[in-house]
Amino acid sequence: MDVEVKPVKGPKKRRPKPKPVLSDDEDGEGHDPNIPRPPNKFILFRCDVLTRNRSLEMSKAEHSLATADISGQWKAQPPHVRQHYQYLSGLHKIVHKEKYPNYKFKPMTKAQK
Repeated sequence: MDVEVKPVKGPKKRRPKPKPVLSDDEDGEGHDPNIPRPPNKFILFRCDVLTRNRSLEMSKAEHSLATADISGQWKAQPPHVRQHYQYLSGLHKIVHKEKYPNYKFKPMTKAQK
């Protein structure tokens, strides 16, 4: 009885995904969907509070509850604290503008998601 032996192929090598290329929009400005938006004053406040009260791991539900709690804290903050975070937000916007001069926020519609 003759048995035909075929060579075993290894796993297929996948090509790396191409990096997003800046495309031109109507204004001629490049747009990369992976550029993060600069954080606003509440996002910076939330980040600080979460960093100070960091638990090692937080589920999505716990994170959602924490954000709701932090929202209440934010509303109770005196004006000078809010102004501080407004100032930090402005600094982040300046740095963001220098790093991504052609960035323009374009929200996605539900159909595009």
